Amino acid sequence: MAQQFKTVDFVRLEVETDTDGLSNMLQNPSGELGGWGWVTPLGSSFMQAFSGQLGFVNLLAGASYFYSEAMPINAGQWASASWVALSGQIGLPPSNVPGGWFRARFEWLDASQAVLSAAPQTPYLARNGGRTTLAPAQAPASTAYVRLRFDLFATNTGTNHVGAHTLNFNEATVAKAATSDELGSLRVNLVTNPSFETNTTGWLASTATLASSTDFAAVGSRSLKATKTSSPGSPVTVRSDPMFPVVGNTSYTLQARFRPTVAGRSASLVANWYNGATFVSSRTISAAAAANAWSTLSNTVISPPTATFVQIWAVLEGPSGMPLTEVCYFDAVMLEQASTVEAYFDGSTADAGGWEYDWTGAANASTSTAISSNLPYIAPVSYFDVLPDSHQIRISREGLNVGRLGATILSSELDPSQSTLIRPGKRARLSSLVDGGWETILGGKLLEADVTYELKDPKVPESKRARIEVVIVDPTQILANAGRPEGVATIPALPFVLEGAGVPWSVNGSGNQIATAPVTTYNESAKALDQVALTRDTALGFAWVSRVGVLNVWDRDEIASGSPVLLNESAYSSIDLSFSTKDAINEVQITVQSAGTDGSTIETVYGPYVDAASVEEWGRYRKEFTVTGLDSAAVDALAATILTANVQPRIRVNSITIPIDTVERLEAHALRDLYDEVNVVLDQLGVDDTLRVTGIDHTIDTTKWLLTLRFSEDGGVAQPTVQPPVQSGARPDVGVVELFAGPVDQIPTTKLLCDGSSHAVADYPYLFAVIGYTFGGAGANFSVPNLTDRFPIGAGTKARGTTGGAPSVTLAANNLPPHVHGIARQAGANTGGGTNIALGNAVAGPLGGTQANATTHDPVDILNPWLSLWFIIRAA
Repeated sequence: MAQQFKTVDFVRLEVETDTDGLSNMLQNPSGELGGWGWVTPLGSSFMQAFSGQLGFVNLLAGASYFYSEAMPINAGQWASASWVALSGQIGLPPSNVPGGWFRARFEWLDASQAVLSAAPQTPYLARNGGRTTLAPAQAPASTAYVRLRFDLFATNTGTNHVGAHTLNFNEATVAKAATSDELGSLRVNLVTNPSFETNTTGWLASTATLASSTDFAAVGSRSLKATKTSSPGSPVTVRSDPMFPVVGNTSYTLQARFRPTVAGRSASLVANWYNGATFVSSRTISAAAAANAWSTLSNTVISPPTATFVQIWAVLEGPSGMPLTEVCYFDAVMLEQASTVEAYFDGSTADAGGWEYDWTGAANASTSTAISSNLPYIAPVSYFDVLPDSHQIRISREGLNVGRLGATILSSELDPSQSTLIRPGKRARLSSLVDGGWETILGGKLLEADVTYELKDPKVPESKRARIEVVIVDPTQILANAGRPEGVATIPALPFVLEGAGVPWSVNGSGNQIATAPVTTYNESAKALDQVALTRDTALGFAWVSRVGVLNVWDRDEIASGSPVLLNESAYSSIDLSFSTKDAINEVQITVQSAGTDGSTIETVYGPYVDAASVEEWGRYRKEFTVTGLDSAAVDALAATILTANVQPRIRVNSITIPIDTVERLEAHALRDLYDEVNVVLDQLGVDDTLRVTGIDHTIDTTKWLLTLRFSEDGGVAQPTVQPPVQSGARPDVGVVELFAGPVDQIPTTKLLCDGSSHAVADYPYLFAVIGYTFGGAGANFSVPNLTDRFPIGAGTKARGTTGGAPSVTLAANNLPPHVHGIARQAGANTGGGTNIALGNAVAGPLGGTQANATTHDPVDILNPWLSLWFIIRAA
């Protein structure tokens, strides 16, 4: 049958495009892909998704944080973020209560994804605070990636939680741009108590008393009331103390409000610049101030090149100074790094006009920020359709092998040497119009592109002289490159392995994370894909990357079954059947990987298990499987299952080909996916098999679309996957001591601080296997080395774990080398140091005297020049 529709009307081959506006670099902003795309490094925490939102859960007390996976950005570019904070809980049901606070910031990473530095944090934010924007920040030198980090606290003063807690959010957005103006604006009021709403902290006056008063207010409900108490005839001068930090040779704006109660007064606003505690220069602006009304003074000033601090003076004076008991008021003081005076604000200013106002710390006792919230929620990616220029598309997908799409594009305009659209690493997808909506057939990333040119053939139009061959791969490629040394024995434990591997997952239907899992094997050579295959074979489960790019792993009794799609002779145009004695498996050897007490991986070989009758009838056909975490009884059962399903060869349906030549067939079959259950029927040979789709091929051009489905028998097992060689010995770095330069609450969860603290053997069995009780402990607990205020020294002449030395020493006489003191000759009897020694003098006869000791016995500092960092030890 001829094609009854144009493929170009029902198929799109789309490549990620750089939009004219901003794009969202986060690929899972609201939990559409479960907990994927977010990293929870603490062993007690995990991310889950529900009802269109993401939920971070930490089950334990202490420091708590999570962050996004790294996103590419160039040094010098700007990044901004926004999200909607929905709710938070403190404690576990039934005693949990709403509440809690959090802060957010960017972390800048280098090409190896090591942290370079961090941008300023937001103020403390309530966990039900709604949409919030993280101000634009510029990536520093050497930046290659950025990630969005959230830190959780019990209070808005930075107190850590004492138990379990949660944060629920959605519509997270991270965008980058060449300039900050494209992302929003940030203003900072550097004055820490600008409107005197609670007290007069941070302000002094030498000749007046100060009070927070409700008499008048330019902003808020209070102002600073100054009452003249001494030095009649002098002005009232209010000054900031402590001073505010500034940057030299930088433009600042200064403003304040004045309200005298007597006519004829003038106001002055003074910026006094300092280098440390040394005065550098000052800048003053003055103007008349009307009585019983607020007057505003403002000025733009440039700090001297050497300035590091500024002190603000607000001054009111009359023609002859100010008499005793005269009262005046000050309010709304602002210092901002800017070149133009703009409207006053502080952290209590009401949000309006697209601006959000917050204190960076305690209200009325910290600097405050104004952030323009013009970064709305942005869909993660936009695409450009290149199908009109495509000549042929070929797709091949199979189990845990990398799915590939090859396409031939005839377009001079899209030539990668002339256009930036086609670049390795960009996301791409093939979609089909099904039931009125566009659905993905294969999603992945561009791997490579090759171009050849047809420049002489007159039949080829100029627009099609570039022949572009592109290859798109699905996320299996990412799993094949992501190192994952730890393996697990059960499919529900796989999220522990997959977190941070860069691919979303559905494990028995759930995309959520888990806090921890029993590790049954450790292999430094293994990748995430190896570990998935190992667990799949252990459980005799199913594993594949779906057409939308989600890794699916299912236990056999969890996967949907019992409603196969009927595919009879009217559905397919060809069928490939075969019978081969080589299809039999009648000898099985199983290697079990398990973790030793010292963290090493032990391999135990079981078998061979043989079905003698099958061997006698069909010949010997052996398969070797590698699994993990099974005992001998479970291995026996696994071998029996494999043999039962495979000892008897039979006529097998290898594949069928379905022509997608009508809209009805397109809607019925275009979205077929791996491990769909189908019922293949061929009456002629009595074939009526319920099978799982284990391979899919599409061939699409302008006039034809063929779909080929490949199969393995339901009840059989996946072909065993070759595992990488096991890294021999214990985990190579358990027990290694190293230095850490970050804050102590950010020490990696696999490391412990070398502070001599005691830990349970059960919590860190691999470390205990290495160091034992060498550094203290007994029974169920052992101690780590204590390197607080100590240098390590190589063991050898000194036994491992022994200590010695001191930071200073007091010298004794025996520590001094032999030496001579000179004594001046005197005409008379001399008095020398020491103990009654005889001395000669100008006259005959002995001369008695004493010599005083010159030392003071003060200890001598013998420490070398030092820099304080944390010593940490790998524990897991």
